[in-house]
Amino acid sequence: MSQYIKSPFRPPTPLLVANSPQYVLGSWNANTGPTLGNVISDSAATTTASLNIHILAGNIPVAGAKITVVGAANSPNFNVTNATILSVSAPASPDAGIFTLTYTITSTSQGVLADGGQVSIPQPEIGEDITGMGSTYASVSVAAPFNNPQMDQGKALSVTVSFPALNTGSAATVSLQGADMDLDSEFQDIAVVATVTAGSIGSTGHFNSGQGASGTPGEVNLLNYRFYRLNISSASGLGTAGQTTIVGKIEC
Repeated sequence: MSQYIKSPFRPPTPLLVANSPQYVLGSWNANTGPTLGNVISDSAATTTASLNIHILAGNIPVAGAKITVVGAANSPNFNVTNATILSVSAPASPDAGIFTLTYTITSTSQGVLADGGQVSIPQPEIGEDITGMGSTYASVSVAAPFNNPQMDQGKALSVTVSFPALNTGSAATVSLQGADMDLDSEFQDIAVVATVTAGSIGSTGHFNSGQGASGTPGEVNLLNYRFYRLNISSASGLGTAGQTTIVGKIEC
């Protein structure tokens, strides 16, 4: 199984645009703004807060998204910045736009009390489920603007890999690959972006390259490819559906 389509009838290869990351694994909805709403009431059991909110704009939030709460008065612990939403549930009449969210706080215990405040929940990155992929998995490819080799001009790439969900027994190596022809057999490893061992990320999950013009005649600049993709290798222990997901993006 692979996201990389070997058939010549595949869709056109996306072009990298400066300051706009291209998602080659997973996705992010750039066309919808954050979810905004007002706090109606809140409650808490030690480190788990429950917040009733009235959504004023945006999509229904999902577990795993980040929530920021300001202006809650019952306890300052309800006010958080980029806390992870644990669960989302709706009352009997979801058309009213009232939903209940839970997230982790430092420590507060109280029953349900009316409260005020505002919430903001940005659109989350959606991880790609790679369970059952086998030991290798290649992402879709992207095309990079190609500089004239006679110009004293360099190229830089930024690659970021994250795992929204990661099985405790998982292992994998994620590498950046490049090719001059958009063919599966042409792609070569450039650098390891992230490694996973026993369910923990063993590297930063970020690769940043900067390069200038070649200084020696005949020097080969390995990063000066026309096409790039991410390749997952030596994968094992990813678990069952949804237990391991990945987000990978490339930016020039």
